[in-house]
Amino acid sequence: HYLLLLAVTAALTLPSLGAHSLWDIDEGLNAEAAREMLVRGNWITPTFNGELRAAKPALLYWLQMVSYLAFGVNEWAARLPSVLATWASVLLTYGLTRRMFDARTGLLAGLVLVTSVEVCLLAHAATPDAVLLACTLLTFYAFWRGAADGGRAWFVPTGIAAGLAVLAKGPVGVLLPAM
Repeated sequence: HYLLLLAVTAALTLPSLGAHSLWDIDEGLNAEAAREMLVRGNWITPTFNGELRAAKPALLYWLQMVSYLAFGVNEWAARLPSVLATWASVLLTYGLTRRMFDARTGLLAGLVLVTSVEVCLLAHAATPDAVLLACTLLTFYAFWRGAADGGRAWFVPTGIAAGLAVLAKGPVGVLLPAM
């Protein structure tokens, strides 16, 4: 199931990843902020045109910076973190649903997620939304796995996953799972 899900996800998320320019204003702002941080060697303070950019937390910038280091500064590298986050989301959906129900249901859930238009659009955007989705699913997965096993050990991985979700897009990273 993992190979099938990854193959379908790759087929839907990788083609034309760097073919289009950064068309959405947020894509350009995020990609440039990550580029400026990389050029300055500052992994803490995001800037855009030399001005502080505190509108979004830094997780996407960090992921884009790592992608830039590996593949150069370009549209493809700016969008790669969103693609990889979508891959993680599909696998986490499969894993969570498989634990809650069964492997067949997990496979269907993963396929439904990756064939959703909005998910495919977010995978092709240099925005934090796909990263937020992956971190939120990781929060649910960590909670379900830990709570199902009993005990209180689930607090730590669930808290870390929720913290990553906050680093992806702010307080919504905790508010969504808390609801």
